[in-house]
Amino acid sequence: MDWNELDLPLTLEEIKRNLFEMAPCKAPEPDGYSASFYQKAWRIVGESLLVCVKLFFEIGILPADCNDTLLSLIPKVPNPNCVKQFRPISLCNVSNKLITKIMSSRLKSISRKLIDPHQTSFVPGRQISDNILIYQEVLNSMKNKKGKGGWMTMKIDLEKAYDRLSWDFIKDTVEDIDDLVFFGEATEQQALEMKRCLDTFCTCSGQKLSFQKSTLFFSKNTEDGLQQRIAAVAGIPIVSNMGIYLGIPSIHGKIKSETFAGVISAIEKLIISFLWGSKDGERRCHLVKWDVVTKSKAYGGLDIRKLEQMNLAFFAKLGWRLMQNEESLWSRVFNAKYAITGADCSNWRQRRVKTLSSTKELGSKSEVAEIHLFGTIDGSMIVH
Repeated sequence: MDWNELDLPLTLEEIKRNLFEMAPCKAPEPDGYSASFYQKAWRIVGESLLVCVKLFFEIGILPADCNDTLLSLIPKVPNPNCVKQFRPISLCNVSNKLITKIMSSRLKSISRKLIDPHQTSFVPGRQISDNILIYQEVLNSMKNKKGKGGWMTMKIDLEKAYDRLSWDFIKDTVEDIDDLVFFGEATEQQALEMKRCLDTFCTCSGQKLSFQKSTLFFSKNTEDGLQQRIAAVAGIPIVSNMGIYLGIPSIHGKIKSETFAGVISAIEKLIISFLWGSKDGERRCHLVKWDVVTKSKAYGGLDIRKLEQMNLAFFAKLGWRLMQNEESLWSRVFNAKYAITGADCSNWRQRRVKTLSSTKELGSKSEVAEIHLFGTIDGSMIVH
């Protein structure tokens, strides 16, 4: 059934649907035509696009110059002085992007069956925030870890080089691991196993690890000498703070009410300053009240939403997903760690678990079995 869906004959309607889902006015492509041109002139160029795309899907041939690409370097910092301080973006012809978009759209229907549950971004029904929640919960458990056996977190940074990736590897895998994190027991054997997995990955993919940007973090009950030996085996520096993961700061301590205090008001101040042209040290007059600006356009506003209300809505959505998507990875972690008894999260309590499987005993009654819920490699957990 899945293959039949992927291998259906192309239709003019499918091509039109994917074309009109494209942003119309992005940067010009090598041939000078944006998606807007094809959308406006659909009645004239539609059949030609169908012939072009069908030619590729049926016999694997692209018209000459169809896959030409312009590479543009976008500075990451105000005054870049080396190549690593630029972010490369590629500008492809619409016909080329249309082919890849159609393939992507067809793969979406079966992507959840193909892609490991640890990969959450770009998969329908999963969200990148799932892994952020798992990551923070494990760090929280590491903070409270007691007993003899310690835990470690290894965050891997891959060098961003477009000519490193093996095309054979791309063909054999659909996983994206730009942000790769290993969780496991703090032992030299475990570190060697993690390193072996990474070496195998680099050999297959052509990718290269950036050891300077990769980091190691240990639970407090891990001996200093053991930490140093593991760092020597892995070739990765030890840190006390894991920094940023998927755009979110790692939280190692106890979350308090003041941890995120002022975030919403600070963001709204930036929006207001942008709206009225205010700059540092220069405040412009606000011609319209914020309560009016945040109304819908039908009522004279700009449809800019109040962040406090949006934040509550996102919380409600997160709670709904926790109750409804019980088979998702992050939901299983939360259900293992907390005694979730209903929709009222104020009644949730951390579970008390004495044993893992039938062999390993936790160092503290309050520790959690989340690491053993994941697909593991000799005891380690991978989140990317």
